[in-house]
Amino acid sequence: MLRLTRRNLLLVLLSVSVVGLFVYSRIGSRAEILRGTSLMSERGNFVHESKQNGQRLNRKGAGMRRKDTASEVSQHPQESSAEGRVPKGKTVEKSLDSKEQGGKEPDEGIRISETEEAVDAKEIVIDEGFFREKHPEDVTEEDVDVANVDNTSKERDIDHTLPQSSAKPVGNVTTETVTKNETNSPAAKIMTERTGAKPYTNVTKSPPKPRVVKIGWTRDREEWRPGGNERPGNVTSKPVVEVITSHYFAENPIEAPKAKKTFQKCLSKLSEQEKNSFLEWEHSYRKSLPLSVNPMSIGQRWIALARYMQTLGREQRLPNVINIGAKKSGTTALGWFITMHPQISHAFGNEVHFFDKQYDKGLDFYKSRMGFAKRDQFVFEKTPRYLVTDSMPGHALKDLPAGVKFIICIRDPLKRALSDFRHDSTLQIRRQARDRMNRQIIAARSPESEGARFAAGAFDKYGNVNSSFDSVRTSSYVKHFKNWLSSFPRDRFLIVDHQKLVDNAFHELHRIEVFLGLTPYFQSSMFYFDKTRHGTCVKGREYPCPPRSSPGWLPAGLLTVDQERRLRDYFRPLNREFVQLVGDHNFTWVEL
Repeated sequence: MLRLTRRNLLLVLLSVSVVGLFVYSRIGSRAEILRGTSLMSERGNFVHESKQNGQRLNRKGAGMRRKDTASEVSQHPQESSAEGRVPKGKTVEKSLDSKEQGGKEPDEGIRISETEEAVDAKEIVIDEGFFREKHPEDVTEEDVDVANVDNTSKERDIDHTLPQSSAKPVGNVTTETVTKNETNSPAAKIMTERTGAKPYTNVTKSPPKPRVVKIGWTRDREEWRPGGNERPGNVTSKPVVEVITSHYFAENPIEAPKAKKTFQKCLSKLSEQEKNSFLEWEHSYRKSLPLSVNPMSIGQRWIALARYMQTLGREQRLPNVINIGAKKSGTTALGWFITMHPQISHAFGNEVHFFDKQYDKGLDFYKSRMGFAKRDQFVFEKTPRYLVTDSMPGHALKDLPAGVKFIICIRDPLKRALSDFRHDSTLQIRRQARDRMNRQIIAARSPESEGARFAAGAFDKYGNVNSSFDSVRTSSYVKHFKNWLSSFPRDRFLIVDHQKLVDNAFHELHRIEVFLGLTPYFQSSMFYFDKTRHGTCVKGREYPCPPRSSPGWLPAGLLTVDQERRLRDYFRPLNREFVQLVGDHNFTWVEL
């Protein structure tokens, strides 16, 4: 054990003092360097201290890294020390000395002029916030533009004054001469002793070379920004395209379950080749993202999908043709047939239900549910409830593209009402059984019992037809069509008869082609009548017949003769008024 004696205490204090003096000397020398010493190493590295974030950026060749050590800092000609020192041979003038002269900071608007000859300097190309060293002999005519000589120089605060021997500025390229003169300050001598760097001399080794500033280009090979006619290097420039940087599902993570389901539907519509191509493109896109977004969320995958589709000339946009109903009138079959046409792009999913249930989510949500369509394609959407949604016409007039068109499918009002009631009853059982068939409930139902359940809602206690009953209300076509005609002209609507679509789908599809102005695609030889399905199907397809809109677990309701007569009497005048309104008298169920 070392005794705590006076002698030992003095030795400890002496040792601490020596160490402190040594540390102080090291810190002091570095402080001298930071206060005003200029250093340019023999390799000619250029370090620029950004005024925006105070970080020094060092550019070596094609790479870039941050420099924090004071010994590697080289003072830029525009940067002066805190004590106001300026390298020899420079004249620094402030265009705005204080905030009273224009309201800018004192360090803005520095003017640099030459007073002495300078040594060799590298040509630095500044390209939208990054630095790249470029030797003068590598400069080609492609690096400059031959127009707008004076416009760009006015955008900079630096007075680009060049000696007569220097190159002249051309086009959108502005030049400024950066010189390095002799520095005989004590700080420079201290740095020379510690680093071995040679101070600058007054001997001119070569004429000054301009510092070229390229304005208006990005390093991304997929796009460019305005600022010149040609992009430097061997990269071919192309017009500005609005690159997709966001998507509704990326901005609304709460929609993740629906986003995943819709994403899978989108991929299922792609061919195997297109799907594999997208997955390869997405893998490359994932590598370009920061580590913080890996693995990619479903929102980021939607952005990647939208950007990939953009490279193919496809985009999501609001629909310009909508099948608005009526429910249980062949809307599912029509949507299945019409999407066979190459000029039709169908929305994701069978029905979107935007205007009747999800209007508060906004048009971005609506657009996110549309398919990726080419420029010459129609975007098709089908939601049968739109016909009976009272607020839909006004919203459609305000939100949808000009010239939007609508298709209305109708059928015998009474048959439609019974089918609608059966469909809703089946869905109710499915929801209770979690999408499974409850055999006990279904076995207990019969056509008579289903007819009695329907009549309980279709008639009031006095035996009159209940016009507010949903199945009856939807079959009153004329009331809903008048509401639509208050916002759109008659020529925006095409009426399709369900029975004709079942018997001869080609005839109705041809009418749709004419109505939308599509190139003829459907041929009568493509279709045949399937007796098992009791409807039209398509030849040569894996699934030749349209899908059913409901499982059909329950039997169709059977009404009594008196109940059917009272309902027919109710619908007959409404049918006549509807026929007069649409101008088509070929419906077979009008006078029933």
